[in-house]
Amino acid sequence: MLATDGTVAPGWVGIALVVPGTDTVVVVFRARAVERVLDKVGRELKMPPEKRSDPGVHRLLWRALCDLSRIATRTGNSGAPERLGRNALWLALNTPGGEVRRQFDGLLAEGAAPHVTVEAAAGELRCAVGPRFDGAEAQAAARAFAALAAAPAPGRH
Repeated sequence: MLATDGTVAPGWVGIALVVPGTDTVVVVFRARAVERVLDKVGRELKMPPEKRSDPGVHRLLWRALCDLSRIATRTGNSGAPERLGRNALWLALNTPGGEVRRQFDGLLAEGAAPHVTVEAAAGELRCAVGPRFDGAEAQAAARAFAALAAAPAPGRH
């Protein structure tokens, strides 16, 4: 699912959430499960369709997600990364205008593994979609996650 160089394997989708003052979150999903993940998050949000394309609502949701990321880092909540990743993926792929979703779908259609990088900095939010994570911090976090996942379980030799 995640190679040692921090890239996501074909058939998988990766998202990196970079929020200053927090641990960078890297989560991977099977590409075939993405629509189920998006549907589940959409149901949990209980948001009318017209609100999904409202840029003001979107900004509030991103701000809330960044705040939750900061809280998860402070409290060490072990279940938070996957939840943050699911919600960040939903927000990225439902960005008003649809450009992020078109780029994402284009990579999938080419057989590539989409890497979504969301970075909050200086009150701005930047979202990049490509064949690898964007930026040194996201790439380093992905490599660290891959190394941790490849490490033998404690007590096993």
